[in-house]
Amino acid sequence: MARVVTFIFIRLLAIAWVLMLANVFEVLGPYAISIIVLASEAVFGYLWAKAETEITMCKPAQEDAKLLALLMLGTAIVETVLVFFLVGPYVLWVILWRALVSYFPFTIVEILSYERRCKLRGIVRSSQ
Repeated sequence: MARVVTFIFIRLLAIAWVLMLANVFEVLGPYAISIIVLASEAVFGYLWAKAETEITMCKPAQEDAKLLALLMLGTAIVETVLVFFLVGPYVLWVILWRALVSYFPFTIVEILSYERRCKLRGIVRSSQ
């Protein structure tokens, strides 16, 4: 449950961060903003994986990286429904953009970093 709550907090923070980046770097244009958001989401994913490995100590019960993919899918669905009803169907490209530059980099980097860090911890533990 703590992972879900932390995930929700991180995603709210990420949405605020994306809005701030879009406002600050508006003069650079949409492609530059997309690259900056993609990079920052990858950093968010790495930092979250690092924090999770430190907190959970890679315990087997906590090690299911697939949970993150399900959380991201749920977030994408909720965000899609909200955007559709609040803004309208013409903004579906924004949702696709969000998935490509936010959800995928965050999820991929988090899963890979988490698994890699847990494998390294396993090697360190077995050598001690």
